[in-house]
Amino acid sequence: MQALRLPAAHGWRWIAEGFRLYRRNPPLLTLLALNYWLFFLLIFLVPLVGPFAANIVLQTLSVTVMNGCRAVDQRQSVGLDIVWSGFKRNLPTLLKLGALYLACELAIAALLVGMYGPQLMESVNLGGQPGAAPALDEDAVMSFLYAALVLTLPLMLSFWFAPLLVAWKDMPALKALFFSIVAVARNWRAFVVYGAAAMLLTAVVPGLLRALFGFSDALLTVASAAVTIVLVFVAMPTLFASVYVSYREVFAEDERVVSDA
Repeated sequence: MQALRLPAAHGWRWIAEGFRLYRRNPPLLTLLALNYWLFFLLIFLVPLVGPFAANIVLQTLSVTVMNGCRAVDQRQSVGLDIVWSGFKRNLPTLLKLGALYLACELAIAALLVGMYGPQLMESVNLGGQPGAAPALDEDAVMSFLYAALVLTLPLMLSFWFAPLLVAWKDMPALKALFFSIVAVARNWRAFVVYGAAAMLLTAVVPGLLRALFGFSDALLTVASAAVTIVLVFVAMPTLFASVYVSYREVFAEDERVVSDA
Protein backbone atom coordinates (compact mmCIF):
# COMPACT_ATOMS: atom_id res chain seq x y z
CA MET A 1 0.00 0.00 0.00
CA GLN A 2 1.28 3.43 -0.96
CA ALA A 3 0.03 6.80 0.18
CA LEU A 4 -0.20 9.30 -2.65
CA ARG A 5 1.29 12.78 -2.35
CA LEU A 6 -1.53 15.18 -3.24
CA PRO A 7 -1.37 18.90 -4.08
CA ALA A 8 -2.04 21.43 -1.33
CA ALA A 9 -5.37 22.39 -2.93
CA HIS A 10 -6.75 18.98 -2.05
CA GLY A 11 -7.02 20.16 1.54
CA TRP A 12 -9.92 22.37 0.48
CA ARG A 13 -11.24 19.67 -1.85
CA TRP A 14 -11.60 17.29 1.09
CA ILE A 15 -13.99 19.70 2.78
CA ALA A 16 -15.89 20.45 -0.43
CA GLU A 17 -16.28 16.74 -1.17
CA GLY A 18 -17.24 16.14 2.44
CA PHE A 19 -20.07 18.64 2.04
CA ARG A 20 -21.13 16.89 -1.17
CA LEU A 21 -21.39 13.62 0.74
CA TYR A 22 -23.32 15.35 3.49
CA ARG A 23 -25.84 16.68 0.95
CA ARG A 24 -26.50 13.13 -0.26
CA ASN A 25 -27.80 12.03 3.13
CA PRO A 26 -27.87 14.78 5.78
CA PRO A 27 -29.98 12.84 8.32
CA LEU A 28 -27.68 9.82 8.35
CA LEU A 29 -24.38 11.70 8.59
CA THR A 30 -25.77 14.07 11.22
CA LEU A 31 -27.08 11.12 13.24
CA LEU A 32 -23.71 9.38 13.10
CA ALA A 33 -21.82 12.52 14.09
CA LEU A 34 -24.13 13.10 17.07
CA ASN A 35 -23.98 9.39 17.93
CA TYR A 36 -20.16 9.65 18.04
CA TRP A 37 -20.23 12.40 20.66
CA LEU A 38 -23.13 10.87 22.60
CA PHE A 39 -21.38 7.50 22.95
CA PHE A 40 -18.15 9.24 23.92
CA LEU A 41 -19.92 11.34 26.55
CA LEU A 42 -21.83 8.40 28.03
CA ILE A 43 -18.63 6.39 28.39
CA PHE A 44 -16.72 9.41 29.69
CA LEU A 45 -19.25 9.90 32.50
CA VAL A 46 -18.71 6.40 33.92
CA PRO A 47 -17.09 6.93 37.35
CA LEU A 48 -13.33 6.42 37.67
CA VAL A 49 -12.65 4.54 34.43
CA GLY A 50 -14.86 6.59 32.11
CA PRO A 51 -12.32 9.19 30.90
CA PHE A 52 -9.78 6.47 30.13
CA ALA A 53 -12.25 4.10 28.46
CA ALA A 54 -13.75 6.90 26.36
CA ASN A 55 -10.39 7.75 24.84
CA ILE A 56 -9.60 4.09 24.19
CA VAL A 57 -12.87 3.56 22.31
CA LEU A 58 -12.54 6.83 20.36
CA GLN A 59 -10.89 5.14 17.38
CA THR A 60 -13.71 2.60 17.17
CA LEU A 61 -16.35 5.32 17.30
CA SER A 62 -14.67 7.14 14.43
CA VAL A 63 -14.80 3.98 12.30
CA THR A 64 -18.57 3.87 12.82
CA VAL A 65 -18.93 7.34 11.30
CA MET A 66 -16.54 6.50 8.47
CA ASN A 67 -18.56 3.36 7.68
CA GLY A 68 -21.59 5.57 7.22
CA CYS A 69 -19.64 7.97 5.00
CA ARG A 70 -18.40 5.11 2.83
CA ALA A 71 -21.93 3.71 2.54
CA VAL A 72 -23.22 7.09 1.39
CA ASP A 73 -20.32 7.47 -1.03
CA GLN A 74 -20.96 4.04 -2.54
CA ARG A 75 -24.75 4.63 -2.49
CA GLN A 76 -25.38 1.62 -0.28
CA SER A 77 -28.48 1.24 1.84
CA VAL A 78 -27.85 1.07 5.58
CA GLY A 79 -29.78 -0.21 8.56
CA LEU A 80 -29.90 0.82 12.18
CA ASP A 81 -26.89 -1.38 12.94
CA ILE A 82 -24.70 1.24 11.25
CA VAL A 83 -24.59 3.14 14.58
CA TRP A 84 -22.38 0.42 16.13
CA SER A 85 -20.76 -0.92 12.97
CA GLY A 86 -17.31 0.16 14.14
CA PHE A 87 -17.42 -2.50 16.84
CA LYS A 88 -18.01 -5.37 14.40
CA ARG A 89 -14.62 -5.76 12.72
CA ASN A 90 -11.10 -5.89 14.18
CA LEU A 91 -12.34 -4.58 17.53
CA PRO A 92 -9.39 -5.90 19.62
CA THR A 93 -6.92 -4.16 17.29
CA LEU A 94 -8.93 -0.94 17.32
CA LEU A 95 -8.92 -1.02 21.12
CA LYS A 96 -5.14 -1.53 21.06
CA LEU A 97 -4.89 1.51 18.83
CA GLY A 98 -7.08 3.40 21.27
CA ALA A 99 -4.82 2.34 24.14
CA LEU A 100 -1.84 3.72 22.23
CA TYR A 101 -3.71 6.98 21.76
CA LEU A 102 -4.53 7.15 25.47
CA ALA A 103 -0.90 6.45 26.40
CA CYS A 104 0.23 9.33 24.18
CA GLU A 105 -2.40 11.61 25.72
CA LEU A 106 -1.25 10.72 29.24
CA ALA A 107 2.36 11.38 28.26
CA ILE A 108 1.41 14.80 26.90
CA ALA A 109 -0.60 15.55 30.03
CA ALA A 110 2.33 14.59 32.24
CA LEU A 111 4.65 16.79 30.20
CA LEU A 112 2.27 19.75 30.44
CA VAL A 113 1.88 19.32 34.19
CA GLY A 114 5.65 19.18 34.57
CA MET A 115 6.11 22.31 32.46
CA TYR A 116 3.19 24.44 33.59
CA GLY A 117 1.80 22.90 36.76
CA PRO A 118 3.91 24.94 39.21
CA GLN A 119 3.39 28.10 37.16
CA LEU A 120 -0.39 27.69 37.17
CA MET A 121 -0.45 26.93 40.88
CA GLU A 122 1.59 30.02 41.64
CA SER A 123 -0.67 32.14 39.44
CA VAL A 124 -3.69 31.42 41.64
CA ASN A 125 -4.40 34.62 43.53
CA LEU A 126 -6.69 34.46 46.51
CA GLY A 127 -6.34 38.18 47.14
CA GLY A 128 -5.54 37.57 50.78
CA GLN A 129 -9.23 37.25 51.54
CA PRO A 130 -10.61 34.11 53.16
CA GLY A 131 -13.08 32.41 50.84
CA ALA A 132 -12.16 34.60 47.87
CA ALA A 133 -12.54 32.96 44.47
CA PRO A 134 -9.19 32.07 42.87
CA ALA A 135 -8.18 34.01 39.78
CA LEU A 136 -5.71 32.59 37.30
CA ASP A 137 -3.09 34.62 35.51
CA GLU A 138 -4.45 34.83 31.95
CA ASP A 139 -0.97 34.79 30.41
CA ALA A 140 -0.14 31.55 32.21
CA VAL A 141 -3.41 29.96 31.14
CA MET A 142 -2.98 31.00 27.49
CA SER A 143 0.60 29.75 27.46
CA PHE A 144 -0.63 26.41 28.81
CA LEU A 145 -3.40 26.16 26.19
CA TYR A 146 -1.05 27.01 23.31
CA ALA A 147 1.42 24.38 24.49
CA ALA A 148 -1.39 21.82 24.77
CA LEU A 149 -2.46 22.60 21.20
CA VAL A 150 1.08 22.34 19.84
CA LEU A 151 1.56 18.95 21.50
CA THR A 152 -1.89 17.52 20.79
CA LEU A 153 -2.19 18.45 17.12
CA PRO A 154 0.63 16.13 15.95
CA LEU A 155 -0.97 13.32 17.96
CA MET A 156 -4.32 13.81 16.23
CA LEU A 157 -2.67 13.92 12.81
CA SER A 158 -0.60 10.82 13.53
CA PHE A 159 -3.76 8.79 14.15
CA TRP A 160 -5.71 10.41 11.27
CA PHE A 161 -5.84 7.36 8.99
CA ALA A 162 -4.91 4.66 11.49
CA PRO A 163 -8.44 3.53 12.55
CA LEU A 164 -9.49 3.03 8.93
CA LEU A 165 -6.32 1.13 8.08
CA VAL A 166 -7.10 -1.21 10.97
CA ALA A 167 -10.81 -1.58 10.22
CA TRP A 168 -10.71 -1.70 6.43
CA LYS A 169 -7.19 -2.99 5.66
CA ASP A 170 -6.79 -5.40 8.61
CA MET A 171 -3.49 -3.85 9.67
CA PRO A 172 -2.00 -4.34 13.13
CA ALA A 173 -2.18 -1.26 15.33
CA LEU A 174 1.48 -0.21 15.10
CA LYS A 175 1.66 -0.81 11.35
CA ALA A 176 -1.51 1.22 10.81
CA LEU A 177 -0.09 4.04 12.93
CA PHE A 178 3.15 3.98 10.94
CA PHE A 179 1.33 4.16 7.59
CA SER A 180 -0.90 6.94 8.93
CA ILE A 181 2.09 9.02 9.99
CA VAL A 182 3.78 8.49 6.61
CA ALA A 183 0.59 9.42 4.73
CA VAL A 184 0.09 12.61 6.72
CA ALA A 185 3.75 13.57 6.36
CA ARG A 186 3.59 13.09 2.58
CA ASN A 187 0.55 15.35 2.42
CA TRP A 188 1.46 17.99 4.99
CA ARG A 189 0.73 20.82 2.53
CA ALA A 190 -2.80 19.57 1.96
CA PHE A 191 -3.30 19.25 5.70
CA VAL A 192 -2.17 22.84 6.24
CA VAL A 193 -4.77 24.03 3.73
CA TYR A 194 -7.35 21.71 5.26
CA GLY A 195 -6.70 23.02 8.76
CA ALA A 196 -6.86 26.64 7.62
CA ALA A 197 -10.12 26.05 5.74
CA ALA A 198 -11.68 24.19 8.66
CA MET A 199 -10.70 26.99 11.04
CA LEU A 200 -12.10 29.59 8.66
CA LEU A 201 -15.45 27.84 8.34
CA THR A 202 -15.94 26.79 11.95
CA ALA A 203 -14.35 29.64 13.92
CA VAL A 204 -13.55 32.75 11.88
CA VAL A 205 -16.79 33.06 9.91
CA PRO A 206 -19.03 32.31 12.93
CA GLY A 207 -17.05 34.83 14.96
CA LEU A 208 -17.49 37.49 12.30
CA LEU A 209 -21.23 36.82 12.11
CA ARG A 210 -21.58 37.18 15.87
CA ALA A 211 -19.58 40.40 15.77
CA LEU A 212 -21.69 41.71 12.89
CA PHE A 213 -24.91 41.30 14.85
CA GLY A 214 -23.41 42.19 18.22
CA PHE A 215 -24.88 45.69 18.21
CA SER A 216 -28.22 44.21 19.27
CA ASP A 217 -28.70 41.66 22.04
CA ALA A 218 -31.73 40.20 20.32
CA LEU A 219 -29.98 39.85 16.96
CA LEU A 220 -26.88 38.48 18.66
CA THR A 221 -28.97 35.78 20.34
CA VAL A 222 -30.61 34.82 17.04
CA ALA A 223 -27.28 34.87 15.19
CA SER A 224 -25.57 32.75 17.87
CA ALA A 225 -28.39 30.20 17.79
CA ALA A 226 -28.27 30.02 13.99
CA VAL A 227 -24.49 29.62 13.98
CA THR A 228 -24.69 26.85 16.59
CA ILE A 229 -27.31 24.97 14.57
CA VAL A 230 -25.24 25.19 11.40
CA LEU A 231 -22.09 24.07 13.19
CA VAL A 232 -23.78 21.06 14.82
CA PHE A 233 -26.02 19.91 11.98
CA VAL A 234 -23.93 20.86 8.92
CA ALA A 235 -20.30 21.65 9.72
CA MET A 236 -19.68 18.76 12.12
CA PRO A 237 -20.95 15.95 9.83
CA THR A 238 -19.24 17.64 6.86
CA LEU A 239 -15.89 17.58 8.65
CA PHE A 240 -16.38 13.92 9.55
CA ALA A 241 -17.12 13.20 5.90
CA SER A 242 -14.01 15.16 4.88
CA VAL A 243 -11.87 12.76 6.92
CA TYR A 244 -13.29 9.89 4.88
CA VAL A 245 -12.62 11.78 1.64
CA SER A 246 -9.01 12.42 2.67
CA TYR A 247 -8.53 8.69 3.24
CA ARG A 248 -10.21 7.80 -0.06
CA GLU A 249 -7.99 10.15 -2.03
CA VAL A 250 -4.68 9.51 -0.28
CA PHE A 251 -5.06 5.73 -0.60
CA ALA A 252 -6.10 5.66 -4.24
CA GLU A 253 -7.14 2.03 -4.42
CA ASP A 254 -10.18 2.89 -2.26
CA GLU A 255 -11.15 5.60 -4.74
CA ARG A 256 -11.17 3.02 -7.52
CA VAL A 257 -13.39 0.73 -5.47
CA VAL A 258 -15.84 3.59 -4.98
CA SER A 259 -15.88 4.49 -8.66
CA ASP A 260 -16.59 0.87 -9.61
CA ALA A 261 -19.44 0.56 -7.11
